[in-house]
Amino acid sequence: MIEGIPVYEAKVSWYKDDDFKFYNKETGQMVYQRREDTRKIMIEVNLNSLANDPQYTQLFMRNLLSEERVESYLERGLEENPNGYKCGNYIGGVKYNSKTGKLQKIFDTSIGEAIHNSPEMVQARVDEAKRKRNELLNNLGMYETQKAQDIKEINNIKEQLRNFDDEHGFNRNDDNDDLDR
Repeated sequence: MIEGIPVYEAKVSWYKDDDFKFYNKETGQMVYQRREDTRKIMIEVNLNSLANDPQYTQLFMRNLLSEERVESYLERGLEENPNGYKCGNYIGGVKYNSKTGKLQKIFDTSIGEAIHNSPEMVQARVDEAKRKRNELLNNLGMYETQKAQDIKEINNIKEQLRNFDDEHGFNRNDDNDDLDR
């Protein structure tokens, strides 16, 4: 219960029968590649409607849990101060609109904020910040290594050109000397 509303923890994945399968030697079974690629989310769901109401199920599975929508919410949950509402890993739910009687997606901002500020999501954001920092450090290290190799190569080519000039009698004071650019 969050903010007096039942919220369920769920795992969602997106795969189809024709997704890539591979043979697991340890179990001797064919395994769907994306079946194990899950995302942990928090949702509001009426289990009875999900099981018995095709319209509810359709809206819930196709619209609420669309891969693009879920991924964008999860990305926003990893931002300390997201542009717009806070969500953590809360996706929302599906309910009947009391005025129109039609199904609609809902997002309770108080639940989103409570989950966004939960210890689990605070730690997830710390971990994400560390991951991004390490990625930047790795990129910097690779860049520095590449630049050091480039400088070494430049100096090597300059030395080869000096040796060539000495061997062939080119004067370093000639107007067309390019070594000191």
